[in-house]
Amino acid sequence: MSLPFHSLDAALFTRAQTLLDEEWLARDADLAPMLPVVLARGVGQDWHKAGTFRHHLIGVARSLSLWNQPKDVRLLGLLHSVYGNAFVDLVKFDASSEREGLKALIGESAEHLVYLFCTMSRTQFVAQLLAGDLAADGSMTLQKNGPEPRQSIKLTPYEVAAFAIVSMADSMEQWFSWQEDIYSRFPNVDASRQQSVHWAASLWPGPM
Repeated sequence: MSLPFHSLDAALFTRAQTLLDEEWLARDADLAPMLPVVLARGVGQDWHKAGTFRHHLIGVARSLSLWNQPKDVRLLGLLHSVYGNAFVDLVKFDASSEREGLKALIGESAEHLVYLFCTMSRTQFVAQLLAGDLAADGSMTLQKNGPEPRQSIKLTPYEVAAFAIVSMADSMEQWFSWQEDIYSRFPNVDASRQQSVHWAASLWPGPM
């Protein structure tokens, strides 16, 4: 049985062509003003997965731009790890002293999304999302990162939706080959593969 052929979405194709240009971000009126600020924090010198941290942040923002996401969500994509998180220790802004400065640059609503995304338990978020563990209105209660006892937070339906699509963009930008091995079965990571025993498999670029 042949699958139905879907005609090309002309608007999507045009947007994709524009985003393939290496300089696309410099022409994005919403994101371009943040680029010098982010670069000044050394993201171009930090190695991250299969490139620099700069490549990763821009790659996530590119996918969100292709999907025509709102400004706050695209800013979250560009800055989604700048306060650090449970997965990577690449703190570019100190959440204890620099939140007001970042709010002044990107707006209070976008900074709020960045802060929540960096400080919530992302593993728990993905697990609950995949399990459909949401309230009737689409909100979600989960824990923040940190030692026990961990603080509980409640995400609004909009925050859940924003974090879901940014998580999708984040995953597809960096998870391939050796990354898939390390994060096997995420969010239920294979605990039988102990890093202390199989440490070589966790080193980039993995088996040659």
